[in-house]
Amino acid sequence: MLNAQDTQQDINTTGFIVGPWNHIFSGEPSERLTRIVLNASTQKLIHMEVQANRSMLDSYRAATQHEIADVEDSLVNANGELFDAPDDFGLQAACELPAWALPALAPDQIVFYKPDPGPYGPIKVKAVGDKVDGYSAGKGMSLTFDPADLYSPAALAQELQTLIFSTGNVLYRRGKITARIGALLSAVQAAG
Repeated sequence: MLNAQDTQQDINTTGFIVGPWNHIFSGEPSERLTRIVLNASTQKLIHMEVQANRSMLDSYRAATQHEIADVEDSLVNANGELFDAPDDFGLQAACELPAWALPALAPDQIVFYKPDPGPYGPIKVKAVGDKVDGYSAGKGMSLTFDPADLYSPAALAQELQTLIFSTGNVLYRRGKITARIGALLSAVQAAG
């Protein structure tokens, strides 16, 4: 039997459901392969790509809003049990976004440090390689980051929304929410 601490830890380490998903879109005669990222707690599709060319394995394009709504309806309403057992559907629980779902980083882009954005504030990307060199406004210096530890303002806002509307340990969520609001406020102040 899980206690509250184990349950909270389990939720935090499996925040996403990711993987390939076959779907028949309206007007198409056969299934098309997609790759998806679901927020496990809100049961919302937060990232999706559609295979553009069936004969080319790695030819994905961004999904349209209509395609996202169609697939999300299929996932949540017709296959809702996948949230209890993603492996049964060829999907997997994950605590981080897969590499293909991470935004491409470019110089002068503003990003945030995912593990704890509060003290680092907005980070202006200076150079991108195996590591990312960026200027941290919160630390007042240039630092080197792992690209997987950085995320966009939109992704930070999505995480903030999830934290606000999720249930669970209030003190844990309050600390996370406060750090993210502080990072966004620093970004606004730096831009103004």
